[in-house]
Amino acid sequence: MILIDSPEKLEEFLKSPAAITFIHFDWSGQSFQSLKVFEHLERAARGETDLKVKFFRFDPEDHPSLRDWLAAKAKPGDLELSGGGFGSVVWMKSGKVVDFERFAAKAGPSDLLVRSLKAFS
Repeated sequence: MILIDSPEKLEEFLKSPAAITFIHFDWSGQSFQSLKVFEHLERAARGETDLKVKFFRFDPEDHPSLRDWLAAKAKPGDLELSGGGFGSVVWMKSGKVVDFERFAAKAGPSDLLVRSLKAFS
């Protein structure tokens, strides 16, 4: 998992043809639960599939410009893509949002894996 903590890694994220991104909040217990599910997803995707995808993580409070960029990508009527602190997952193809899960821990690793395969297969 690539932590977006520099302009170079942000650029890598934005240019990635296939990215699954975890939106983490250090102050949220639910986000830490979701992070464990996301880590499980990454291991499963690497071990059980042939997905060619990069896994990223960022905290929108550390990167307001990226938070604003994701919010602008939301479809009309969608919740803001940050997910409100639950620990969210965003699937992206070449900078376009193709799926979003607000609460990764609630969805579970199996659901996230199925959605990853759907998004990138």
